[in-house]
Amino acid sequence: MRIDSIEIGRWRNLTDLDIELNAGADFLCLVGENGTGKSGLLELIAYAATHLGLAQASPFKRLLPQDRREPFEVRVGLTVSVPADDLALDPGEMPSETQGFQAAWDGTLTFEAKGLSTQSSAYPLQPCLFGVGGPGYKAAGRVLAGGFENEVQAFHVANFITGRLQQRPEVLHLFLDAERVFPPAEVRDEEIINLARGASGARVVAPAGRRPHPEPLLGMDASPPR
Repeated sequence: MRIDSIEIGRWRNLTDLDIELNAGADFLCLVGENGTGKSGLLELIAYAATHLGLAQASPFKRLLPQDRREPFEVRVGLTVSVPADDLALDPGEMPSETQGFQAAWDGTLTFEAKGLSTQSSAYPLQPCLFGVGGPGYKAAGRVLAGGFENEVQAFHVANFITGRLQQRPEVLHLFLDAERVFPPAEVRDEEIINLARGASGARVVAPAGRRPHPEPLLGMDASPPR
């Protein structure tokens, strides 16, 4: 599976951004100064992944735009490679809207979500996988399978595919920006020293209540602290 494209109308501090990813790239590196949207982009990918069947629910320490009642509009497109056996079911077990979908499906899924300020009772996307809102605000999201002219059929086929993907052992837990997700961890001095000396197999054990003073390491000042 790979991400093909990301389209952002608005998401946190990112606006009017279209990203096309090279299908032949082995990895992608995001480089930018603080506050330019790197974490926001990763959060968007995690947000989409939970609805695309590629990850369990990811923890977000920051409130998502839909929870903050902020306007947003995003699309994340994927090409999905799934063994045929994982999508095969007895026709009697498949919803009528999805039977025979393999002939039309082009192998892509697109997650799209939208939130806006509105007095309307209708959600901004129909049909929708989820909808949230309150007075003056509505947000909704959905996944569509590519290759179908009828959006309702594309919606039902996508729900079936994502449900099957969630049953695969490769489904991951995504943890983005660990310092925002997990509380600070306390690391003892001897743990750092043992990691630094791991290649030699040596270990340092500090007596209770005392800091260790190991033998000097090459290029390190091991003088006891004053």
